[in-house]
Amino acid sequence: MHEAQRDQVAVHEAGHAVAYYVMGRPIKRAVVALSEHRVVPVERPRIGNPEEATVAASGWAAEKYWYRTTISDPQHAQDAINTAWLNLGASADEEAIERFAAEFDDVAEDEAWLLADELVARHWALVEAVAEALKAEAEFGQRRLTEIADSCGVPFGECTADSLRTGDDS
Repeated sequence: MHEAQRDQVAVHEAGHAVAYYVMGRPIKRAVVALSEHRVVPVERPRIGNPEEATVAASGWAAEKYWYRTTISDPQHAQDAINTAWLNLGASADEEAIERFAAEFDDVAEDEAWLLADELVARHWALVEAVAEALKAEAEFGQRRLTEIADSCGVPFGECTADSLRTGDDS
């Protein structure tokens, strides 16, 4: 994996890790390595279905936000986003959201993507910090994620799908 690709993957996985964190579901591990990249949550406690769908969408939301903040020309940023999507940027995430929407009445696909965009925008500094740590350390668990979040002033479990819908930060 070359450096730009590693940056992209780290941002993507950081989006998932941050979403789990702020929505109150601890992780077992987050990893960005040559052979593996993913975030594994603990089995219990689970969070609500809309929150799980938002977590699934948060990796792609982080990638989009990253492109828009690192590429100054908006059209070039959108072109990069489109290219990344065409290269299967978030196909597994999209499939997970589709499964949630098919299985649960309280999950809407379009809303999951919108809530993820809002979550990432609110917590971009934490997403960046987690991505940098993933690039430097390759793998860590909940304890390290909490340390990073504490340094950014972000409390565990601070938001829900409802708070993202309403814009309520409490």
